[in-house]
Amino acid sequence: SATVPVLDRFRIRSMIGLLESGALTNEQADLTRRELAARADICANGYRKRGKKELYEQYRTIARQFGGSSAER
Repeated sequence: SATVPVLDRFRIRSMIGLLESGALTNEQADLTRRELAARADICANGYRKRGKKELYEQYRTIARQFGGSSAER
């Protein structure tokens, strides 16, 4: 989020927790994985732009793990 820079990171952690809890239906889990991958891609690209390589790699890994694009942008 533009107004709260770390909000997407908290959302990503929450979505991972939801997926790991097993409390979601298959459809909910699929939608959560897609949203998680998209948000992780956004975070990764922001970290890349700012030269934060370790955080970039961390969020690229999360994006790939949950179905995000593996192509560099």
